[in-house]
Amino acid sequence: MRNKGLSTFHKMFVHFSLDTSLLVATIFTYRFKKELLMISPDLISSFTNTIPTVATFIGAVGGIIAAFKAIIEMRQNRKQKEIEHHWRQAAQAQLMLEKIKGEYKTSSALQMLDYGGRKYRVTDDCESRISTNDRNNALRTENLTFNKEEVFVRDCFDRLFESIENIEHFIRRDLVQFSDVSKPLQYYVNIINKKKPVYEFVRHYNYKLVEDFIDRYNLDS
Repeated sequence: MRNKGLSTFHKMFVHFSLDTSLLVATIFTYRFKKELLMISPDLISSFTNTIPTVATFIGAVGGIIAAFKAIIEMRQNRKQKEIEHHWRQAAQAQLMLEKIKGEYKTSSALQMLDYGGRKYRVTDDCESRISTNDRNNALRTENLTFNKEEVFVRDCFDRLFESIENIEHFIRRDLVQFSDVSKPLQYYVNIINKKKPVYEFVRHYNYKLVEDFIDRYNLDS
């Protein structure tokens, strides 16, 4: 009988505890809702207005990052294009130099600038030895009657100066860099600049681009 009384009391205590917990939870929920409803409308409006501002800021930062990335990529592309352009310039310069040294008449003109007394094939069926004096006489600008050796010499230098004019033209068009052709031709330019008969031939026949090319070396007359 005693045990039964204790069991009944225990059940009543449990029910009371549950009812009390439920009451406390209900009161807490009510008070939370009430306090939530008491939040200032201005505060809610301010918070709501802040959301697009933050979104705008994030978008601006993203735009700045994208702009920097685009600038870096543009610089890299420009640098790559500059490298490729210089390679094309160098290849063109090499091609023009090889053409000068590969053609018989232009290479013969270079040899005649270097030293005299070499034999040349002046016609298909004739070889002649041409000295430095023969070269200078052939490049005269008066008494314009020439033998076959002199005709050959003049043809050789005409071809050489035309080739140099082409190089100067390509430099002006940014198709060739002077630095890519200056060293291989400097020796011969020094001779042209110092040998009066040769340089007078350049000036008399108005090889203006040849003169301008020589001036790039800043040589003393």
